[in-house]
Amino acid sequence: MITSVQNPRVKAVRKLHEPKWRKREGLFLLEGTALVEEAARSKWPLEAVFATGDWLKRHDLDGMIVEEVSDPVLSALSTLESPEGVVATARLPGDAPLPDVQHGSLWVVADAIQDPGNLGAIIRSADAAGADAILCGPGTADPFGPKAVRASMGSVLHLPIVSVPDLDAAHETARHADPRHGGMRWIALAPRAGKSLYEADLCGPIALWLGNEAAGLSSDALGQADEVVTVPMPGRAESLNAAASAAVVLFEAVRQRMRLRG
Repeated sequence: MITSVQNPRVKAVRKLHEPKWRKREGLFLLEGTALVEEAARSKWPLEAVFATGDWLKRHDLDGMIVEEVSDPVLSALSTLESPEGVVATARLPGDAPLPDVQHGSLWVVADAIQDPGNLGAIIRSADAAGADAILCGPGTADPFGPKAVRASMGSVLHLPIVSVPDLDAAHETARHADPRHGGMRWIALAPRAGKSLYEADLCGPIALWLGNEAAGLSSDALGQADEVVTVPMPGRAESLNAAASAAVVLFEAVRQRMRLRG
């Protein structure tokens, strides 16, 4: 049982609170019962699991080795003010290439989405809608940071998440994909002045392009998009946040595709 917060293993895990150490060590944190159990169900490679005695009395990870720690040590390992009793370190996925464009491909492109909670919620909605991949462009929060992982409710474990240093190049590659599938259309989301979401065709291979929470997509990005759409807002709110907008558009795409399939 680990009882000292000065233990070298505790110090090593605490470093994973910072992005540079996650990248350097190739590891990220899973905090709480739901995330750790989902990783175990998904056969995600866990490097280590730390839990309090009380947690171990109530849970079983199918024979997985769990290191018992004191309550103060668990608090030191976690980024949460009130941790649930278990923290695991998990292996980061390797760099993923752009996925192949298929007839019904649905990608979500996060372009400078800076809030990790928003990013995690977007990943969760994309997973629920059956999206095929998340592309994270420059300036986007770390999808494997603790807050993003928690907000995704484990969906970071289900979807390919592709780090894309050059979205322009990715756009061109996807647009000129296998002509049998017609290439991929990039649908930019703008708070106003675009085509109504409910008049847009969201069937076929598309990438939903989401911009920064405050500034939205750049004028260059909007000019490069194959189509710009806007969520109609008859109420008095000025805008929806990025995660809410993404969910609305994703499930309109789901509705259209289900209707097309009959």
